[in-house]
Amino acid sequence: QNTGTVWLDDLVVVEETGEPTDFGGLLQRAESLRDNAHLAEALSLYQRLSHSQPDHLLARYGAGRVRLALGRYPEALEDFQWLADRKFREAPLALGDLYQQLGEFERAQDYYQQALKAVEGDQGTYSLVLDRLAANALSRGDVRDAQRAQQQALRILRHIDDKHGQAVALHTLGGISVRLGDQTAAELSFREALRIARRIEDQRL
Repeated sequence: QNTGTVWLDDLVVVEETGEPTDFGGLLQRAESLRDNAHLAEALSLYQRLSHSQPDHLLARYGAGRVRLALGRYPEALEDFQWLADRKFREAPLALGDLYQQLGEFERAQDYYQQALKAVEGDQGTYSLVLDRLAANALSRGDVRDAQRAQQQALRILRHIDDKHGQAVALHTLGGISVRLGDQTAAELSFREALRIARRIEDQRL
């Protein structure tokens, strides 16, 4: 006879899956869409979040980054300037990226220098800004300045043991050495970059 008893071991709990509904979950969803280059969807979600919480810095920053990637520069500038007015730490880096894309290299350099001060103490981000400064120096035709910035970035990346970052920096340094006519240094950098990439099986390189 069935007594109606149900043992806990017999229960199967099924978790519901679907779209997040809380603000934090939606923000993570928007960031994932942006990281996977689903830019229109990401921007739509960031706009919903900003409408919900107009003063939320990360939602506004994400929207600005997507607008920058889409080439919607006036809107991105408005986003980044709004963030800068509120002392958002990543605002100088974002403004540097904006002016770099616009070809205003001197102005971009100024913002990257501001970004170095803003992120001081965060070695990973500091190395990222140095990488931007190296690219900016190349755009300005200052190859030696690019080399100095990239070498400094590499030293930090070695210190924090960022293998992918090291390989990318070494590859960039190889290209800089080619421009300086130093084929030996270029070959050494390219070889070390390739060795690291193979060791960590980094398919992005």
